[in-house]
Amino acid sequence: MSLSLTDTQRTELEAAMAAEHRVRRWKRYRAIVLRDPSFPARLGRYHVTARIGLGGFATVYSALDPGLDAPVASKVLAENHAADVEVRRRFVAEARVARRVGSERLIGVFDIGETDDGRPYVVMELADGGTLRSRINRLGGPAGPDLLPGRDQPLVHG
Repeated sequence: MSLSLTDTQRTELEAAMAAEHRVRRWKRYRAIVLRDPSFPARLGRYHVTARIGLGGFATVYSALDPGLDAPVASKVLAENHAADVEVRRRFVAEARVARRVGSERLIGVFDIGETDDGRPYVVMELADGGTLRSRINRLGGPAGPDLLPGRDQPLVHG
């Protein structure tokens, strides 16, 4: 039995197959890179449970807030930026601005602190809603200016 597809259907099928391949490749990468248990046991009062993201600027961990018995995410400034006073200031300022804006379209920020070796960290809501790309696809397109929180307020750059 032969499957007859239009050019549009064929293109959509090829795109879906390529996306599935990228997802499988990402899962293999995460299994290799993120299985390293060399993360801190605690960040302040928060019990770190896993590393969920790693980049040149920061590392993100999932953690448990024992006081609220709730999962959180903690973003820790990378060691290579820890000595840069301006980067540290901007890291903390970003968290404070996100806390003040307080929009449902932004991750909620709960706390800030410093690791035992003096690097700043931000404790925030743990979002488990998939990737940004999957959210954009599910919601029908990228966020435009009308969807940004506080768009009637002036932007402050620091």
